[in-house]
Amino acid sequence: MKKYAVALVALGFASLAHAQALTMVVSEGTSGETKTKLNARYTHLAELISRVMDGQRIDIIPVRDFGVLQDQVGKQLYDFVFVRPAEPAARAVRDNGYKYVASGAPDTRCLLIAPTGSKVKSAADLKNTQLKLVFPEKASYITRVCLRELKDMQIDTSKLNINYVKEQGLVVDYIDHKLADVGALGSFSKVAKKWTNSGQPVFFKGRPVPIYPLVAGSKINDATIGKLQNALGQLHNTEDGREFFEAVGMESFDTLSAGRLQESLSWIEKR
Repeated sequence: MKKYAVALVALGFASLAHAQALTMVVSEGTSGETKTKLNARYTHLAELISRVMDGQRIDIIPVRDFGVLQDQVGKQLYDFVFVRPAEPAARAVRDNGYKYVASGAPDTRCLLIAPTGSKVKSAADLKNTQLKLVFPEKASYITRVCLRELKDMQIDTSKLNINYVKEQGLVVDYIDHKLADVGALGSFSKVAKKWTNSGQPVFFKGRPVPIYPLVAGSKINDATIGKLQNALGQLHNTEDGREFFEAVGMESFDTLSAGRLQESLSWIEKR
């Protein structure tokens, strides 16, 4: 009887542990999406992780503020981090004991655009500090990438006349209404794809950098990460997977870019 009682207690603790949800923080950076929309957008990914982990519940936690996100990830408050801007996830691996699982494909790039008929033909022309530039928010991933590109070309970004706006759609609005001479976009965005598909001028394309990395906290063992990588690598072959990728602007998952994620972070942070 005593052994039976002990077994029941053990089973109870096991069930309780399984019922306690793991958490996945998601962020699209400075995009203005609501928490409801973000929850809906990433439900399929949470369900996939749950299936790989034998039904373990995964709660989605949307966070928009970069400062809050970085602080909470630094305190290891989440079991999974899946964020469009790569820096918080890359730092989580480098500084906080998280492990790389995958990242989005294709990569993103800094695109610098100008109106049709513009005299601006290359990034070197931006040394003309009279030009009016419009970039997404200063804290945004693509703005940090674009500024790094310009610094690498020996352009003093502190002397540029840059207006920072909330979203990439506003960048195009500024260009269309002749409120700016040059704009910055991320190639992954719907705005950028619409711009390029319509044949509008792009005078600079930067280096490819990772986007949408997924990293796992210390509770997730290497065997589970391997299973997740196998499942994520096949996701683009399923109807649900293709719907998910279309919703977030990806085509597939890349599970082999752990090194590139860290190289990109070092490059962006370079002084």
